[in-house]
Amino acid sequence: MSTVEALERHQIAVYLGGLAAGAAVGLACPASSHQLELGIYPVLGTLLYATFLQVPFTKLAGSFRGTRFLVSALILNIAVVPLVCSPRASIR
Repeated sequence: MSTVEALERHQIAVYLGGLAAGAAVGLACPASSHQLELGIYPVLGTLLYATFLQVPFTKLAGSFRGTRFLVSALILNIAVVPLVCSPRASIR
């Protein structure tokens, strides 16, 4: 069994271990919270991108070269979704 297969098979344990490690670091070094907080959104965005597109992390950098996809995703997320999801667009 490869490392990737093992991680996928034990995904819940990996997530719980990550949560426990984050809690331990947060409790042990509370002064580092501001510096670590700055990295939340880039890391979360990368994880969501890789998870939903099922892009292996080893090929993640190359996946950003698909400019047509990235442009359409940006237009959709920055222009279309806010228009559709705005409170004024709700049906009464």
